[in-house]
Parts: sequence; structure tokens; C-alpha cells
Amino acid sequence: MMLIWLYPLILILVPLALAAAWFRSRQPGRAVYVPATHFFPPSRGWRMSWSAVALVIGSVLAVTAAAAPALVLPTLMPTRAILMVVLDNSASMAEVDVPSLENQLLKRWDVATNELMNVLQDRSNGTEWTVGLVLCAGHAELVCPPVQGLSSLEPFIRGAGPQQQSGLSGTDLSSGLVVALEAAMASDAPARAVLLISDGENNATPPESGKTMQQLGQVAKALNVPCHSLEVAGASNSNQKTSVTRQNLKQLGEITGGIAVQANTPMQTREELDKVMKAVGTVRQQIGEYKRWPLNAVVAITAALFLTMYQFLKRNGY
Repeated sequence: MMLIWLYPLILILVPLALAAAWFRSRQPGRAVYVPATHFFPPSRGWRMSWSAVALVIGSVLAVTAAAAPALVLPTLMPTRAILMVVLDNSASMAEVDVPSLENQLLKRWDVATNELMNVLQDRSNGTEWTVGLVLCAGHAELVCPPVQGLSSLEPFIRGAGPQQQSGLSGTDLSSGLVVALEAAMASDAPARAVLLISDGENNATPPESGKTMQQLGQVAKALNVPCHSLEVAGASNSNQKTSVTRQNLKQLGEITGGIAVQANTPMQTREELDKVMKAVGTVRQQIGEYKRWPLNAVVAITAALFLTMYQFLKRNGY
């Protein structure tokens, strides 16, 4: 909400209106005695002309009405930041080594994708997510640009899976981040964020993008895009394989304002994803045109009332 003036230059006449009202009020007439002994030492008191007060207020309001004030109310609605998900679909995500509550071993890919969809649905709260999907193994590919509504996203996630790309090996999270940043910046969303989900391996050498995580972190920081990460750590995925990547993802989060989390079970995966989703900001975005409520008529009527009051008081010697 804000107050605007269609003709603001008219407001420079306010001092002239004040001066005119002052000189007008200097004409002889009766005044009302107002004692001020409660505030000042006893003296002969001070006098105030009520007609002069009405004239000053009416004159200022008349000039204000001529400047055409208007109250502007933008139409706002909460809108979530666009979330670009970079999902590791390398061959290692097919490993069946994530323990469930029933002591069964689950596929890393199934745990990651199922809990991602569950958390997105649980945290929708009536506001649709706008989510895009990038798959990355030895090569990164945008398979779904940002779409609104989980029903549009789910077929792309359910239709994908771990794979060994011909002629390529390993996981190239760096290139996945590049593709995600490009897709996020191509939209006109008021805010953006990236989430990288992997099993902690980032072993494509050299990365297709030619950029390190730290370099891309500086790029994302300059673009004001927080980068979050989740590692679905399987039992057979040794810390030796993931320790360097884990440190790189932690630094990526620190640089961009994101968070880096790890999970060893489906329940932990859901809890950590929930933390990430809470960190994905919600902004208030203007939808449609501003609503303008003109105030000049109200101000003009008020000015007329004060000027009429001035005439009445003047005739009666006040």
C-alpha cells in the first residue's frame, strides 16, 4: 500500500496557501481565550482564532485535493521460488543398499525419488510448486523445464532411472548444476533455488562443464540462487568415495546460502528433504494490475467543510 500524487507539482502551492490563510486571519475579529497556565508560567495567556485554524486547514486540503492523491494497493499472492532438481541417475544409484524400517534393502534411486515426491506433496499447502528436472550421470540433460504442479513433473521422474551412458562414466554434478542454473535463469520467477540429489559421488573427470563446484558456487551466488544438496548414502558407498564430494557440496551451500545434508535411511531422507524444502523461499509476487483508489474527492469534500466552517466562524466573530 502506498500513496501517490497524480500532479505532485501542485503541492508547491501549499506554502502559498498557508501564507494566504495567515494574512487573511490577521484581519480584526474576536478570538477565544485559551489559558495555558498548566503548561507555562502565569502570563497574559495566548489567543487562538478558530476561524484562522479552519481557514488554514481548508486551504491546505484544497491544494492537496488539486494534486489528486490516490491510494495504490498491489494485488499480491504468495509464490514459491522455482526449484530446479538435479537428480543423479548414474549407474551407482541402482545399488540396493539403503536399509528400510523393515530391515529390507532399497534401491538408492527409489528412496531418493519416492521421498522427493512425498515431501513436495506434503508441503504443498495449497500453493503449487514450480519444479524443473535435470538428470545427470556422465552427461547432464534438462528433461523437464520448470512446470507448475506435481502432476506435470511426476511422469518425468517416474520415467527415468539409473543408467550407464554410452562412452561416459561416473557422475557429473558440476555439469548438472550448470544446466539447472541456465534453466532457472531463463524463467522470470521472482526467486530461484537448486537442489542436487545424489549418492555422494561426483567422479566424472574432467567435468563436461569444465567448472569446479567452487567456481559454480560463485556464479550461483552472483545470480542469487541458493544451492542445496542431499546425499542418499548407501551402506556400500564408502566415505572414501564421497568425502571429497561431501566437502565440495558443503562449500557450495556455504557460498550460495544453501544447506548440505546426508541421509542413510528413507526416514532420514524424508526428514532432510523437509529441511531443504523449508529453506526454499516463498516470496510475495504482484499478480495483475495495481488497484488505485482516488482520494481527491474525499479530500476536496473535507476542504469544503473546513472552508464553510471558516465562513461560519468568521461571521460569528471567532
